Amino acid sequence: MRALLERLEVSYYPGHEPGDTRYTALALTRAPLDTAFRLAADIRLLPRWGTRFCQGLRQEGERWIVSSPQGDVRFRYEADPSAGVVWHCVDPGSGELRMPMRIVRHGPGSLLLFTIQRPPGCSEAAFDEQREWVDRELTQLRDLVEGS
Repeated sequence: MRALLERLEVSYYPGHEPGDTRYTALALTRAPLDTAFRLAADIRLLPRWGTRFCQGLRQEGERWIVSSPQGDVRFRYEADPSAGVVWHCVDPGSGELRMPMRIVRHGPGSLLLFTIQRPPGCSEAAFDEQREWVDRELTQLRDLVEGS
């Protein structure tokens, strides 16, 4: 798997070390690439798999608002099917953070990779909790795409 990730020019993080500012979670799914990408890129499905981060989702004009544990945040997706990337763009009011989710073919299925970054001022303990949740949420996304 490491050779696959290196060939795709994706950073591979074998674990989380104190001081890390990024973390990449990954999950294998039996869902074909087109199904996995279509569902991962559908912002309306975020409350079904991103259950900790997205405790509610509403649209205000062209903008989406996520009710998160930190309060309401502006949120948008930038999906690029040709690159297999869905950018998660989060703006809690202090500037936008862009976090990539990559969906790549893996045999008959797909590999889901989601990279989060440690926000400015986020404690090590809080980032550890975010890392644990992104692992769970990516597993929930895997279950969602496999069930479709």
